[in-house]
Amino acid sequence: MANILTIEPIKLRAGDTVKWKKEFSDYPSSEWTLEYTIYNSNNYYTINATAQPDNSFLIEIPSTLSATFAAGEYKWIARVKKSGEVYTVGSGTLSILPNITSAIDDRSHVKKVLDALERALEGRAERTDLEYWIGDKRIRHMTHEELYMAWRRYKMLYEKELQAEKVSNAIGRNVKVRFV
Repeated sequence: MANILTIEPIKLRAGDTVKWKKEFSDYPSSEWTLEYTIYNSNNYYTINATAQPDNSFLIEIPSTLSATFAAGEYKWIARVKKSGEVYTVGSGTLSILPNITSAIDDRSHVKKVLDALERALEGRAERTDLEYWIGDKRIRHMTHEELYMAWRRYKMLYEKELQAEKVSNAIGRNVKVRFV
C-alpha cells in the first residue's frame, strides 16, 4: 500500500483513488466529524472523512466516486462539525485532471494553438497566394512572418507551461541542497 499523504492533494485524476490523513489537536475524530467540499461554478462534491483510532481523520475518495468528477479547476474547504458547531479548518485549490478511460484531447489551449500554427506554417511552405477573392468576398491569409511571430509567442508560452508543470510535479518531493 502506498504512503498516505498528510496534506491535501493539489491535483488528482478523475478515476483514481485518492487518500490523505489529517489530524487536528483541537478537533479529535472521537468527538468531531470532518467534511471536505470540492466546488467550482459548475460542480459540487462532498467527501466525509472517517474517524481513526488515533483521533485523526482518513479522507478517501474511491475511484468510483472520482470517476464522476468533471475535469477543471476547483476550490476546496474542510470543515469540522459537532453538535451544531462548525469550524473551517482548511481551504485551498485543486486541479482535477480528466479521466483517461476514454479518448480525450487534454492538450492545453496554448498547445492546441501552437500545434495549429505549426500546421499552418507547414501548409504555407509551398503556397504563394496571400489573398484571393471568391465572388465579392476577400480571403486574406497571415503572412509567413505573421505566422512565424505567432508561433514564436506560443512556443514561449508552451515552454513556460512545461516549466510550471515540472515545478508543480516537484512539490512535495524532497529537494536536497548543499551549500559550500
